[in-house]
Amino acid sequence: MPDTKATRAGVEVAWEIDLFGGNRAAASAAEKDAAAATFGVSGAQLIAVSEVARQYFIWHGARQRLEILEALLQTQRDTERLTRSRYREGMASEFDVARAAGETSTMEASLPQLRTLKAVTESRIAVLTGSDASMPVPELHAAADQFHWNAPTAPFTGQPADLLRRRPDLLAAEQRLSAESSRLSEAKANRFPKIFLSALFGTQKLTLNDAPSLSASHYSNVAAAFVLPIFNAGRIQAGIDAQSARESESLLSYEQAILGAIEDVESSLAALAGERQRVDSLTAAAAERERAVAHASSLFREGQIDLLQLLDVQRARLATELTLAESNAQRAIDYVQLYKALGGGWQALPAATHAPIAANSSSGVNQ
Repeated sequence: MPDTKATRAGVEVAWEIDLFGGNRAAASAAEKDAAAATFGVSGAQLIAVSEVARQYFIWHGARQRLEILEALLQTQRDTERLTRSRYREGMASEFDVARAAGETSTMEASLPQLRTLKAVTESRIAVLTGSDASMPVPELHAAADQFHWNAPTAPFTGQPADLLRRRPDLLAAEQRLSAESSRLSEAKANRFPKIFLSALFGTQKLTLNDAPSLSASHYSNVAAAFVLPIFNAGRIQAGIDAQSARESESLLSYEQAILGAIEDVESSLAALAGERQRVDSLTAAAAERERAVAHASSLFREGQIDLLQLLDVQRARLATELTLAESNAQRAIDYVQLYKALGGGWQALPAATHAPIAANSSSGVNQ
């Protein structure tokens, strides 16, 4: 029996002529989804950087307060020891001894809390920077002695509307709203006819008993199809209504994000302004306490006051410095919160192409 074999090879292609922009709207929605995801990454980076900065200032605040508290505790122990000596000599009462001992115990009870805060914060910084939490962070200890509290300049000046171009969460919400608007345009385009083009090109060969090809023919076919949505108008309209509702939901989320961002900025500014005033007052108080210590030391050398009075003045100065260190740390943390509320400040956000949000005749949403 003859051995016959037929071979066919061809290429088939098809196009949809996008007369009414449905496919373009779908592609635009996908691009905006990708942009929203990019801004989401920037938002996560901003949160991480802000948290590292916040923990950094908490650590330095705890370290400085711990040093001052240890010096204050030593002064209080000297006071208690001197009070007990005066009591034995009949120059102080039992009440004075009990009060001095109680203050010493209160200060000693504050030490473990600050040591715990310092250790936990260092572990937190290590985790945030991708290091081993069980190992010390060299960057913290290397320049700890040279650390000083500084008042940074204003991180950002501008109008509230400028937040829309700085905060990653607002940029992401804007892109999500734009994507939903594009999908609404895609849904509306389904009401109109669609035109499809297809083409087929190929070659067919027939061989008999491995002989040379008996015949070789080329074939091609070009066709056009016209689709008109006649019997599914209700389904298309339902899809438009559903997408319009999703767009409205995205608009409300965008508006809520804007209001939340403005609230964050206003709250951060108010907290920072109050803490700056507190720092200024405490700085002035610390300077006065320092002058009081110098004057008390002079009086003590001249024999006009005793050691107990000098220790009281020194203890008051250290207590003011302790409060000032706490306020300095809080002011720095408030600055970090303000930078975060303003959308950063350490580096610029990646630029994104902002395509216009498609108009929605039902809700009037436009970019």
